[in-house]
Amino acid sequence: MLKFFTLVATFAILATFKIDPDFGWHIAYGRTFLESGKLIGADLFSWTMPGYFWANSYFLYQILVAFLMSFVGTFGLSLIFGAIATFAIYLLFPKKLNLFHSLIIFLGVSMFFPASGVRPHVISFLMYSVSLLLLDRGFYKKPIHAIFWFLFFAVWGNVHRGAIV
Repeated sequence: MLKFFTLVATFAILATFKIDPDFGWHIAYGRTFLESGKLIGADLFSWTMPGYFWANSYFLYQILVAFLMSFVGTFGLSLIFGAIATFAIYLLFPKKLNLFHSLIIFLGVSMFFPASGVRPHVISFLMYSVSLLLLDRGFYKKPIHAIFWFLFFAVWGNVHRGAIV
């Protein structure tokens, strides 16, 4: 019962729509890709540095968010990203949850709250949680696992630069 309450409370805290300063920019780049099929490497939407060439390390996030936005809107995105953040935290739950663990989780959630919302950081946090879980379970001992980790970090690196950490 405590695990369920902790999950529900975590979701209620994290499923809020907070404006990421780059949100509109990410949506515009994602929509441009969905309409044209081209990855954009130059700044098309900024008036301060038009045409500036840069490596778009968020392109998978931008495509995902623009695609989802067209179906579920901002409220739906808030719920989806709240669920992603809650699942990432759930992966790190101890096997036996007690009141002390719940308080520690709420402390962590309150620290994560400013970086949550519809942001690439949330997906990066999920990837980080998955990597910790897999490493803890020894998913690195066989040579074939190297292929998984290469692909895992290739995807993560194109969603958010948090993969570097």
